[in-house]
Amino acid sequence: MNYDAKHMFINGQSFQCAGMDAKLLRKLADERSLSAIELRAGSAQLTAAIGEFAKEGWLYGQ
Repeated sequence: MNYDAKHMFINGQSFQCAGMDAKLLRKLADERSLSAIELRAGSAQLTAAIGEFAKEGWLYGQ
């Protein structure tokens, strides 16, 4: 995962994000993990995106 001020990039895809969702995705990119509590702080769209990332095999739970 990479990011700039307004976009996230993951495996050839890019999308815009802002606010808490952007903060959480930057943390995921930098630290390679999010806690369940952190994930709950994001929007429904973030939860759906994380689910899609996992379905594609880009993320996995511990």
